[in-house]
Amino acid sequence: MQKLRLRYAKRGRLRFTSHRDIARAFERALRRSGAPMAFSQGFNPHPKISWIGAAPTGAASEAEYVEIQLVEVVEPAKLAASPMPSGIRLQADVPYPFANRVP
Repeated sequence: MQKLRLRYAKRGRLRFTSHRDIARAFERALRRSGAPMAFSQGFNPHPKISWIGAAPTGAASEAEYVEIQLVEVVEPAKLAASPMPSGIRLQADVPYPFANRVP
């Protein structure tokens, strides 16, 4: 297992999109890229993605953060190169405060 914390920017017309729509677009882009995401257990499993503070609707942002839990170890640059909707740009991975692997 691996946890990655990514920083992304929300710009242009996409700043008028709600946080839920941004989250859904982000999840779809990660699925299309083939990222080995970890899923929750239960009847309706969801990818393990945590959002660290959301910018309000209508506000552009240069530094929003998301944590993604993966099943395999992946280079952060590979995820940063995944195709995102226009207006969202993955900028860089952020060093995690503890080890990058989760037991």
